[in-house]
Amino acid sequence: MFAGRSQGASPQISMMVSSILLAWPALTWLAITGLTDPSIELGVTLYGALQALMVSVAAVATMRVVVAPCLWFRRCRHPQRRQMVLGILFASILALSAAADLSGWLLLAMAAAVFAFFYLTRGRRTERDLVLFGLVLLIACGLFFVVAERVADPYLQLGGDSLALAGLLFLLRLLGREDAATGSSFVSKVEGLKHLIDVVPVGVVVMETDSRIRYTNRQFASMMGSTDRLEAVERLSDLAPDVVSREVLLNVLANLTESVDLESTGTTAISLRRLDGVDVTAEIAFGCARVGDRAAVIAIVRDTLELSQQDYLLHMMATTDDLTGLPNRMQLSLILDDPSSGVARGVPGALVLIDLDRFRQVNETLGHEFGDLLLVTVCARLIEILPADTPLVRFSGDVLVAVLLGADRGAVVASADRILRAFAEPILINEWEHSQSLSLGIALIPSDGQDVSQLVRKADLALGWAKSSGGNAYAFYDGPVAERAQRRHRLQNLLRQALAERELHLHYQPRVDLLTRRISGWEALLRWDSPQEGAVSPGEFIPVAEKCGLILEIGDWVLQEAMSQYARWIGMGLNPGTMAVNVSPRQLRRPDFARRIAALMERYGVAADQLELEITETALMEDVPVATRVLNELSGMGVSLSVDDFGTGYSSLGYLRSFPLDRLKIDRTFVTQLGSDRHHEAIAQAIIVLAHSLGLTVVAEGVETELQLRYLVLNDCEEVQGFLFSRPLPVAECERILRDDRPLGVRGIAGI
Repeated sequence: MFAGRSQGASPQISMMVSSILLAWPALTWLAITGLTDPSIELGVTLYGALQALMVSVAAVATMRVVVAPCLWFRRCRHPQRRQMVLGILFASILALSAAADLSGWLLLAMAAAVFAFFYLTRGRRTERDLVLFGLVLLIACGLFFVVAERVADPYLQLGGDSLALAGLLFLLRLLGREDAATGSSFVSKVEGLKHLIDVVPVGVVVMETDSRIRYTNRQFASMMGSTDRLEAVERLSDLAPDVVSREVLLNVLANLTESVDLESTGTTAISLRRLDGVDVTAEIAFGCARVGDRAAVIAIVRDTLELSQQDYLLHMMATTDDLTGLPNRMQLSLILDDPSSGVARGVPGALVLIDLDRFRQVNETLGHEFGDLLLVTVCARLIEILPADTPLVRFSGDVLVAVLLGADRGAVVASADRILRAFAEPILINEWEHSQSLSLGIALIPSDGQDVSQLVRKADLALGWAKSSGGNAYAFYDGPVAERAQRRHRLQNLLRQALAERELHLHYQPRVDLLTRRISGWEALLRWDSPQEGAVSPGEFIPVAEKCGLILEIGDWVLQEAMSQYARWIGMGLNPGTMAVNVSPRQLRRPDFARRIAALMERYGVAADQLELEITETALMEDVPVATRVLNELSGMGVSLSVDDFGTGYSSLGYLRSFPLDRLKIDRTFVTQLGSDRHHEAIAQAIIVLAHSLGLTVVAEGVETELQLRYLVLNDCEEVQGFLFSRPLPVAECERILRDDRPLGVRGIAGI
């Protein structure tokens, strides 16, 4: 090319030879420095494409046809569209070659350049300014050689080749800088994420798509027995202890890197060798992510031994009670389903629900810490009493479950008696002797069922029967319990209907002042006349209402009806005294109960001193803090408060003194024995003295005989209520008595 163009040679061949001679030193230098760097390979390919394009006067047109689709093709993610564009591209090349009458070398060079361009740039992102520079370079060289074809000047050709070589070297330099900048960006992005990666409780390894490690977190380094970042380890496969593990790891990584996208994942379990030479079995999950503008492979590494220990701890936490160390209710099904238990084969046994009597009162009076110690002590004593192969489960709260395996009814009875006798002796807790009784509900296997839920349901019904008799007892799910459960279920359904059909109504029983023999007030008593069941006793349906939650709705209705009736009596000019209404424990626990009472009094125009609320002793002791707060609110409003059925619960003098009470009502179980049982007479007398010492008015319930009345008068009881004076009456009869407005004599109205 220095000697000028040969007259016999075609201009295209002369230009190709001179271009190759000029490019040869640069190509040799590139081969020496290595063709492994993708940016250098790309530069070589672009130069080859440049030389091929420069051999034709149609270089500009060819460049436009070839380069533009290449760039679009690079961004295309759809394989079908890529194939279509590739077909159009090579069809254009063939058409141009035929039109320009070019040699086969042009076609081969351009095809090789296009294939190399696509291969080397796959998975990479070329910056826009770099693409534009290459495009401008191709246009400039193409325009130059258009002029060179017309002016046969060797020096001009030399200048054109030199310009092409200089442009190529400058392009290579830009590509090298871009690659370095991209790598630097990758590292900086990883560094920015290291604080997040380090707090992950598993090993994390960040790698490039060629599996070179860029970052490891502290957990992975610790897993591998290192205190640093394993900087000496270049690739994750270097930690494989043998050829098999290394090949498994490399295959997983190869599958990922063949088509890197954000959906690529892979998992494997292989051995890794720690730096101290100890092999660990690791579970590795691989995934792809984009860090900066490059794809990366993220490996999550977990030690399977640690996983096993964690799984065991999680299993223990999920199936064991923290306080007692006993299996929890989740284990109950596993115990019964265990083939060794024999339950599935019909081997006899029993599921026993064990409940601590008055445990809630223990927590409230002695504190939850004492209650926890009591529960742990009870469990320890039960373990000593029960046979060694008897599973004991903490089912909920203070309810335990013992599964007596291979025991017939006689053996179950013997075990139940042994449990009750063992707890007849006080329990010593922190040098404090505490008497604790238990109630047991028993369901037999297989006669009462083999399914856990069925057995627990029946044992719970039997437990309710045992507790209703006062506790410290056991009961089987047998005929009476089953009948009672069916009856309760039927009443529950009918009670819902009774509310809707207004089958409930109130009767009113007068309370008589023993000094004046006049009516001092009335107590509203709920009655239910069911079309299906007839007259249902309140003692039967009220516990059902409390159990199913209807008591709140019923209680609201009773308060409204009683206040409404009292307002009508006042409007009629009658003097009914006070109106007493019973309040259930669930009503008392309502946070807004006092506000509800105030709203009803305002609605019906009832003054606070005209209303009296009766709360049972048991309701007061169920939740002492709540009861104290609510009673103080009601007392502050001026509402009278009384303790109903006193003597049947377990209250203490200290708590009675703390409640703002006005009256104390002696339970009828003590009144009925007055005059015939000295023991009951002593209790009644003690209650009257206790009430007077607290400044309370005493009311005796269930007075039916003159002998009972005489005893109460002699012991300074202020008021009585019972059939001796009047049974509970409907509204019309109450109004007739109020109109008479005269003192009541004994049996004066008892026959009404």
